[in-house]
Amino acid sequence: MNLERKWWFVALVGVLTVCTTRFLLVSAGLPATPASVSQFVLYLFCFVGVWKMYSFAGWLVALRWTVPRR
Repeated sequence: MNLERKWWFVALVGVLTVCTTRFLLVSAGLPATPASVSQFVLYLFCFVGVWKMYSFAGWLVALRWTVPRR
């Protein structure tokens, strides 16, 4: 099963990641758009970390639904 190649999984993770990243950064007091390279790098690190978190959660859900019960 290759979830990262499914368009619906990438779209769902992408939307959730953008919303969560924006919420986290605004909650931390950072502006909505990066004003410098260092802020852009911080935004990128947050985006990648949240993307990996949602991707992992999606894999856990998929494994839960596809593993047969005894």
